[in-house]
Amino acid sequence: NMRGYWALDPCIPAGGMCVTDSDCCDGKTCENGLCGGEEVCSEIGELCDSAADCCDPNAKCVAGECAMDGPA
Repeated sequence: NMRGYWALDPCIPAGGMCVTDSDCCDGKTCENGLCGGEEVCSEIGELCDSAADCCDPNAKCVAGECAMDGPA
């Protein structure tokens, strides 16, 4: 028996053709169909690996998403 499964395509390096920002490697943006724009930061609720990935300097990376501390 054979089982099929989906796997993501590898990311596209700078200068490669893309459709969305998530197609590009290293946080580069997809501009005019090519990877290579500036690195982008993650807004609240978007994916992150560390707090440094978040746009807001006060945000934290919680469970893989940028988040603000709740009320104390």
